[in-house]
Amino acid sequence: MTLPSVTVNRALADVKPYQVSISGQLTFHEKLEYLKLDWNEATIPPSPKVLRALQEILATGALNFYPDVTAIELRSKLSAYVGLNTEQVQVFNGSDECLRIICETFLNTGDVVLFREPTYTQIEPFITSRGARTLRFVGNSATSPNPERYLEYLGKNEIGMVYIANPNNPTGVLYEEAFIRQLCTRHPRTLFVIDEAYSEFAQYTVCQLVREYRNLIVTRTFSKAFCLAGLRLGYVLADPGLLHYLNLLRNGKDVNLLAQIAAMAALDDVPYMQSHVNEVIATRDWLCDQLRASGVEVWNTRANFLLVRVHDVGRILEELKEQKILVRDRSSLPQLADTFRVTIGTRKQMAQFLSAFSSVLTGARKEKTS
Repeated sequence: MTLPSVTVNRALADVKPYQVSISGQLTFHEKLEYLKLDWNEATIPPSPKVLRALQEILATGALNFYPDVTAIELRSKLSAYVGLNTEQVQVFNGSDECLRIICETFLNTGDVVLFREPTYTQIEPFITSRGARTLRFVGNSATSPNPERYLEYLGKNEIGMVYIANPNNPTGVLYEEAFIRQLCTRHPRTLFVIDEAYSEFAQYTVCQLVREYRNLIVTRTFSKAFCLAGLRLGYVLADPGLLHYLNLLRNGKDVNLLAQIAAMAALDDVPYMQSHVNEVIATRDWLCDQLRASGVEVWNTRANFLLVRVHDVGRILEELKEQKILVRDRSSLPQLADTFRVTIGTRKQMAQFLSAFSSVLTGARKEKTS
């Protein structure tokens, strides 16, 4: 690679880019050829109300205007949905953008960010690019909560920020409100960022705690339960004092018109979202039981995915890909050797996955014993 002749942020020398899923490198039309269970997107379209709202706005041709940079209508609907004041809600161009702006706003060179591994890794380049460093730990196992480890590390180190995906991706570990409250109370000078991307599937949130704690930020998304990953819409829930500083860097134009229209329509049809969530939860539990009955090691979660361990995971995933089914290899992450993550879709879709996986696994077992 040829180095640029201009000066580059020195911290970028230590940045490791986020590794996207296989399907992230496919064109839109190529994606339609696969049963895509690799990136935890919804496997169904959004609410018909969303599609109608988008068609109506497109019919006006009014794409020549910038969107409402305050997103006041959307924030009002969101405040009703989450049970907080509008002043405690801000929207961004996806929850990853929430994490990036949080890091740019609150991290300085030399600051330390604590998180456990394995977890969602998109936040790491945002941390490193600020000249901050990460402090990581693993639990007794990938799926054990080990809350005492957070308290231990916070007690022994000066920690500027703690990142917790709740429930965690890809292990499904979930921390209860009492523990998050304990963290915020004991360490008022540390910023706690709780990533609730899968909150609707977990049927659990700690967002109400932002009323009490000025060192807590909760991030959420429309990409999962609301089926809007393609339009990129995320939001932050926090004390207005914290949002004031986030707004200094936030570009309101980044939350585009179509995303705002779609999100408002989605919030007008929460029953559609909840029906999807209910099917995913039931199908997730069914698939988990089916896999365990066939002798496969599998971890259930309170999200829209399962974590599966198999011998020769690379070959099995390649054979599934040949059958136009994509899942996510997680075997390179700490404590997750030989594992893959499978997104949960409809019962029909997961029956298709189970049939293909069982066939591939049977072939692998026969070859192993021959």
